[in-house]
Amino acid sequence: MKYFNVVLFAVVCLLISCDRHDDEGIYVHKEIVKEFEPRSQVVDWGSLTPEERRQYPRKGFVINSEAEYPNEPNINMTDLKLMDIDFTRYTLLVHYFIIPGYVKSHRLFWYYDNADQIYAFQSDFDTVYPDANSDAEDDWFTYYRAAILVNKISSDSKVSFRYSYH
Repeated sequence: MKYFNVVLFAVVCLLISCDRHDDEGIYVHKEIVKEFEPRSQVVDWGSLTPEERRQYPRKGFVINSEAEYPNEPNINMTDLKLMDIDFTRYTLLVHYFIIPGYVKSHRLFWYYDNADQIYAFQSDFDTVYPDANSDAEDDWFTYYRAAILVNKISSDSKVSFRYSYH
């Protein structure tokens, strides 16, 4: 019986020490080569007409060449175009969105989502409101542009643009 306990203990130790670092898990974090300076604009969303609100599109762009910069009247990427990006080595990801309140800080993530088999560009924000005693605080939003440079991904790769705030 003593011999059986020693063997059982050895097997349990072997199973516990099994190297499982090869498992990728659901999310595989990827390298962000460069994070570009964000652009933001505070907007009194409640006072805008529907036509004026359309001037703040919420879109994400995967740019793999100079020719793939969007040609949209309300999207300005002139500063990014002047960066002289080497598109043979890198992909530019740009995300425009609107967030309630003011952006106090941000954190950007780039990863591969194995569950959905898709790349994801995630932006997380800490926000504040202009005046906690004001009835109009719900009307103030920040129109925000986040942009990162990542190692080249293929043109047919699917990318999800995600964000959260608190």
